Amino acid sequence: MREGEPPPPIWLPTTMAQQRERAAGERKWSRERCGREGIREMEHLLLLRERDSCERGRPASVA
Repeated sequence: MREGEPPPPIWLPTTMAQQRERAAGERKWSRERCGREGIREMEHLLLLRERDSCERGRPASVA
């Protein structure tokens, strides 16, 4: 992943360590982005994460 790119898609299988690292990366990336585009992108990622966790039967906060 190059600097300034969004994090990889959340539906890729990952270990817990990779998930924590990616969540930190998403927060860093969202702070670096400015304007509505970055906010919309983060809202989209959060919606995808919630949908994905619901399909697996776990609350989004655990995923």
